[in-house]
Amino acid sequence: MKKEDTMNRTELMKRLVALLVAVVFVFGTMLIPAQIYADEPENQDAAVTETTEEATEPEAAENSELTEEEVAEEEAAEEDGEAAPEEAEAEAPAEEKAEAVEAEEVAEPEEEELPDLTDLVVATDENGNSISIKSLDKDDYKGFLFKIKENTSKIKIKKMEKAAKGLDEDQEIEEVIDDELYVADSLETIAEVAPEKQIEYIEPNYRRTMFGGENKILGSKPLSGDYGWQHDMVNSYYAWDRGLYGDGATVAVLDTGAETDLPIFDSDTFVDKYNAVNGTKDVTDYIGHGTAVSATIASSLSNSYSVRGIMPETKIMPVKVFTDESAYDDDIIDGIYHAVNYGADVINMSLGGTYYSTSIKNACSYAAKKRLIVVAAAGNEALDGNPIEYPAAYSCVISVGAVNENGKHASFSNYNKYVAVAAPGEDIYLPWRESDGWYLEYIDGTSFASPMVAAMAAMVKSRYPSVANTGFLNMIKKTSIDKGAKGKDKYYGYGIMNIKKAYRYMYGDVSLYAGYLSCIRYTYSGYTKTPKVKIKRFNSVVSSSNYSVVYPKGRKKVGTYKITVKGKGSYYGTKTLVFKICPPLVKGLKKLKVGEHKITVRWKKMSKKQKDKYRSAITGYQVRVSRKANFSKSKKVKVKGIGKTKAVVKGLKSNRKYYVQYRSYKVVNGVTYYSKWSKKKSAWTD
Repeated sequence: MKKEDTMNRTELMKRLVALLVAVVFVFGTMLIPAQIYADEPENQDAAVTETTEEATEPEAAENSELTEEEVAEEEAAEEDGEAAPEEAEAEAPAEEKAEAVEAEEVAEPEEEELPDLTDLVVATDENGNSISIKSLDKDDYKGFLFKIKENTSKIKIKKMEKAAKGLDEDQEIEEVIDDELYVADSLETIAEVAPEKQIEYIEPNYRRTMFGGENKILGSKPLSGDYGWQHDMVNSYYAWDRGLYGDGATVAVLDTGAETDLPIFDSDTFVDKYNAVNGTKDVTDYIGHGTAVSATIASSLSNSYSVRGIMPETKIMPVKVFTDESAYDDDIIDGIYHAVNYGADVINMSLGGTYYSTSIKNACSYAAKKRLIVVAAAGNEALDGNPIEYPAAYSCVISVGAVNENGKHASFSNYNKYVAVAAPGEDIYLPWRESDGWYLEYIDGTSFASPMVAAMAAMVKSRYPSVANTGFLNMIKKTSIDKGAKGKDKYYGYGIMNIKKAYRYMYGDVSLYAGYLSCIRYTYSGYTKTPKVKIKRFNSVVSSSNYSVVYPKGRKKVGTYKITVKGKGSYYGTKTLVFKICPPLVKGLKKLKVGEHKITVRWKKMSKKQKDKYRSAITGYQVRVSRKANFSKSKKVKVKGIGKTKAVVKGLKSNRKYYVQYRSYKVVNGVTYYSKWSKKKSAWTD
């Protein structure tokens, strides 16, 4: 009994130990994951307790079946401190994950390399030739303008603008034209906000100066007229005497601002002031240039000083684009758009620079398309290289040169093919700012010739608001006093502006209008030709009820004929138009006969009926032979007689290809009239 009792006790102890080990194992296994992964501590305790209670009975049942050897192995493992296989597998992923998270927090992301936009930069000299951005002086520009492609979506533009808000403090980007043109401090800044594929072009934000040169102040001297010699030269009084003062028109003066309180101006002269540099209405003129330009246009008739504007009742829209003596393209463009948006009729820019800018040109074109007349000074560097100045040299801008009191080209005034007209620009009596206040002084510069033309444009706009740049330019052609070489030349353009003739042009002088014929060259056919007449003023057709047309009689022969146009009613003056009747080309060339150093040119013979019809229209024939297909250089031979059918051209080089044409001619009162040329043929000499 004692031996059996001892065995039963031993067996019972083993089972109790096994059960205790099992409980400890299950409790430890459940506790570790709960402590690692639980979201909140209080939930963790509850989870451990609940899991332990549920697992105790099954685990005890399972462990009660363990053998003595298995229990001994587990106890040995615990004594050695070895982790159970399940614990090792559970802990390994948690450690790896922690290391990965730590690595992510420490590692810095690689910076994306910005694209090099240098190839997109468009830089050109005064002649439009491409130049390297590296060749520009840093003082010649400030940052870059870049244009967004037209097909860029609103979403992409918003994304770009959002990126611009995240730039560093030392980086700048601003919108110049809504969703179209922007200015940035550097190419790197552009690369950060605008994808290359969305950019149409980039160009330097060029610096411009006042009328392209330095101002010249002269000593005091007596006035040559009541209000200055310029009024005598351009005939301002003619318009004043007829009640025309420019009232109803507005000139935007893009310049250094304006001293609006000077007593030479009426109280209501200045409207819609704008500072394009800082976006305010502060147009205080700290230099004097913009004020002098404004005074040239619109200083009043009622002031007590000896200075009067060309059109004294014109409104001035002062747009400040200068900071000190520099104006940059982004501010000039902003100023142009302000002038358009606020209803200016004319823009004057007495400023310039030698660099061609696509952005400035586009802005000027935009204004011209909106029917503003755009005027600019040609520049004052004739004695210092005579460069081409922009914006004056753009085709959509009226470029103005200067003359002196004798009507001669002012020595400082730039001259080139872009000059459209000249105006007084030397010894002009105007206000100027000195260190101790404002004074009236004599000033030189195309800066003051340009606003005189702008004032004349205001005169036109005050009565014909729809007149555009092209119409005004056509008026300049017809009304300027021709100087220098006949017709347009590089010093005076079409001549010196003349308000008297411009007034007559406005108010019905048909003789100054452009006349057009339906055909100015007829081919003789034996019966009367009657070309139709059309008269234009400011590029608009004048009603035929305002003029009559007198046609010449007997238009049945080769010769020159005149058509007379006479004004009717309020229209006056007489205009002469000319058309010609030319001999016919009746037959074509036959195959050429070639010889050594000569070619025999033949054409088809006329019938007797054709000879009778054209006998009074043809004197003879002319042949031309050339080695060039365009006949830029040719040898000509004439043969007299309507019945002739060939001409021999000698003195040619052997074994050369020659091109040949012929035509008929008629001599009338010493004047030779020609038909059109025949189709050309070619042949090789022997």
